[in-house]
Amino acid sequence: MTELPLYLAGLAALLTARYLYSLAGAPQLRWLLAPVAWLAQHFGKIPFLWDLQLGYISHPYRFILAPSCSGFQFMLIAAATLYFTFLHRMETKKENLGWTLSSLMTAYLFTIFVNSLRVILSVYVPLLLEGTDIFRTWLTKDRFHTATGVLVYFPALLLLYQMARAYLDAHQPKHGPAICFTGSVRSYIP
Repeated sequence: MTELPLYLAGLAALLTARYLYSLAGAPQLRWLLAPVAWLAQHFGKIPFLWDLQLGYISHPYRFILAPSCSGFQFMLIAAATLYFTFLHRMETKKENLGWTLSSLMTAYLFTIFVNSLRVILSVYVPLLLEGTDIFRTWLTKDRFHTATGVLVYFPALLLLYQMARAYLDAHQPKHGPAICFTGSVRSYIP
């Protein structure tokens, strides 16, 4: 398997990134928090102010976009989904490098978009449900925030996978076995 070193390097990179994330605070994750706050502010009309300790705070909505809400872990999963699922389809070192860089950039941009949507929903849906008794049962606002993440992130990962597969199917020659029929004898041609 010629891709084994690439798979191991990808795994090492993901584990290293995950470890560094566990040490990071808001200033170290501003590269991910800032664009999410900007999109949520411009499309969701949620005002955010930067706080060096906490991240981005929306005082009117009592919402903090903290490092734990940065979407970093989703970005790692998105990058892993792209990288590990489709790396075997790359045939040259140049394609491997291109796919690696594309996976990282796509995961970053996709995370910003999806996480902004999650933030907007996490702010506005509880406001819509505030008149009901839904948050007086086991469904607290914290659990609702977690559920919103699952309901946004999981379909987004499925969509990302389908888009990447469709893109590669359309832009790469078809691979796979060719079967030839000669009279009554079938022969396999790799």
